[in-house]
Amino acid sequence: MLHGWPSTFASLLGLVDPLVHPDRHGGNAQDAVDVVIPSLPWTAFSESPDTPIGPRAMAGRIDRLVTEVLGYDFYRVHGGDWSGYIAGWLGYEHRRCAAVDVTGSLRDNGLRAGVVDPGIGEVSPADRARNVATQEKLQRSFAYFQQQSYRPTTIGYFSDSPVGAAQWIIDTYYLWSDRRNRRFEQIYTMDQLLTEVMLYVATDSFSTGLWVYEGAYEENGSTLPRGARVERLTAFSALPDPLVPPPTRTEPRGDPLATVPRF
Repeated sequence: MLHGWPSTFASLLGLVDPLVHPDRHGGNAQDAVDVVIPSLPWTAFSESPDTPIGPRAMAGRIDRLVTEVLGYDFYRVHGGDWSGYIAGWLGYEHRRCAAVDVTGSLRDNGLRAGVVDPGIGEVSPADRARNVATQEKLQRSFAYFQQQSYRPTTIGYFSDSPVGAAQWIIDTYYLWSDRRNRRFEQIYTMDQLLTEVMLYVATDSFSTGLWVYEGAYEENGSTLPRGARVERLTAFSALPDPLVPPPTRTEPRGDPLATVPRF
């Protein structure tokens, strides 16, 4: 299970016990699995890259960690935010990745978020309107994305001030939270938010944690090659996203279980 930005491995720890001990949560003990939650190369306690690296390069590191260091013959991966792209690359390029579950997806033909005309055939009026609305939201709400993609080190100096780092990180949590039925302070506890902030500040990884944005831009890590597909068994969780709506269409192809590797 992989985290994104500005979260850390701590955001996923609450999911460990139901997966490792499903019998404690109304499930069957035989469905238990091992759970690996690495801190990504650019965040707390992990080795920092010498230069920015993007999701595709990170996928290679994750695959080596799971197969060569930990010794698993195969694995399934979950990811959201940047780790949705990392999970997609694991499913696309690494044969021991047996299945992929994402809350964000790679895009085909160089399609980036907010692009009005995807260039992959006729676009319906409804899809065009949806893309235009998404692009407008991105232009208003994703100024931080542009800053972190082109000048991440400038923002990195916020880490000299824990209050500045907290403002930058928690503002993003607020922006991306589903606040339709609950107030922000009902979604997260102060301890949860402070844990996320301090894992960046105390380990001096706030600045390097932003490098994935520049790395993704340099490697074009958010898009697959033209015409390519992730052929592994793949699940996409279409959660209510306040800024970027999930895809409206999928294209099933044959028997999905036929693509699951056997070891």
